[in-house]
Amino acid sequence: MKQKKLFLLVTLFLSISFLSSCSSDDETIRIINFNKQLTASESEFKTDKGVKDEENSWPNYTLYHYTFKSQKNELEFTHSYTPESGFAGGFTYTNKTDITTPGYTNLSAITGKGKLGDTYLTASVGQPTKITINNPDKYSFNEMWITNATYAYLAIKEGYGVATQFKEGDWFKVIITGYDSENKKMGNIDFYLADYRNGKTDILKEWMRIDLGSLREANYLVFSMDSSDKGDWGINTPAYFCADAISLIEK
Repeated sequence: MKQKKLFLLVTLFLSISFLSSCSSDDETIRIINFNKQLTASESEFKTDKGVKDEENSWPNYTLYHYTFKSQKNELEFTHSYTPESGFAGGFTYTNKTDITTPGYTNLSAITGKGKLGDTYLTASVGQPTKITINNPDKYSFNEMWITNATYAYLAIKEGYGVATQFKEGDWFKVIITGYDSENKKMGNIDFYLADYRNGKTDILKEWMRIDLGSLREANYLVFSMDSSDKGDWGINTPAYFCADAISLIEK
């Protein structure tokens, strides 16, 4: 009985600590996740309601753009897909757990689970990758948690296709840029998912917090990626990452 009470106290302490790290005493925090939004295991969000992108479609590849919202409509996420091959960029949410299979069809986070549950966001910046606050008079950005997608992680670790195995001096990062209601840039945050500079061999394999305080008043965030491994068509490292537990401050 004493062990059970101790466990409950530790769990309560950790929960309070997590929320306290996100806010001050006079701020109310809303944490966004997609747990219980998928009815099947090892699945992902799919839709057939997008708008066709005529300019970037061709035979056997029909590109559609769509936006999906968080459960209570606080945030809106861009999403692109093709009927032929599925997810094509922007964001999707998934509960996949495969951390060993290389290639773009594997949308799993390298953690095999979310920060706060089994479901999390996977992003690919090959298409518009954007998070918008639907009511900026009520909410502002606070923080989010990010990790590597399995596809990118394995390509960095072992090489895959045109992506080369990382060596001394290589790096891979996600860039978060905030914009105001008039589409003016407010600033950006660079976050390294892999860093082989200065003798390091760091590849992110756990969830890490990003403080969005410098972009708190942004109406929307745009995500891009960069890497030291580049070719004629841009970066060779798979431009994928995973996100979870996005939190907003209620004004």
